[in-house]
Order: sequence, then C-alpha cells, then structure tokens
Amino acid sequence: MSEQQKAPAGTEASDNLVKKIDVIESIARLLDSANNLIEATTDYTLEVRLVKKTNP
Repeated sequence: MSEQQKAPAGTEASDNLVKKIDVIESIARLLDSANNLIEATTDYTLEVRLVKKTNP
C-alpha cells in the first residue's frame, strides 16, 4: 500500500477501537447466553465484573 493509500493514524486508531468494542460485545452476548442456560437449569446465576487495572 502506498503512502497515499494509507488511512490517517486517527482513523486506524478509531478502527482498532471499534474492533475491540465489537469483541467485547461478542463476549458479552456469549456470557449472557451462558447465563440464560445456567439460570434455566440451576439455582445459580453468572456474575461477571469488568474492572479497570490500576497502575502498580
């Protein structure tokens, strides 16, 4: 790809963020489906937390 065809750095960063969000949303849907199965077949529920890491 020539220099003229490359996307601007901001666009690439934005695309990467969108991809990461898509992955997170896919995982969330998977966990929701798993939780539905767990709740339908047991007396349990799935709890998941997303916690921001702190700097050491």
